Amino acid sequence: MNEHTNHIHILNSYLCPNTPDMDSIVVKDSNGTVLKEGDAVILTKSLDPKGTSVKLKKGMTIKNIHLTDDEEEIECRVEKVRLVIKTCYVKKA
Repeated sequence: MNEHTNHIHILNSYLCPNTPDMDSIVVKDSNGTVLKEGDAVILTKSLDPKGTSVKLKKGMTIKNIHLTDDEEEIECRVEKVRLVIKTCYVKKA
């Protein structure tokens, strides 16, 4: 490998770090059930998110979840507020 090729390899690894694909991430709820994009979940614990007046009560159903890059978090929309919730507080509906 010549010097020019080595610089290109270093530059490519800097610009495109090895990040996991969304297909390779397996997101599981508190019971170990696999969650998929668009699933509905039920809260297993009442939560009081900081920075908003929204109250999340135990047993509340949240529809149309979005998976994130972190296998321990999901995104959702509750009362027009986008929230990130830990998967240990939800179970698949």
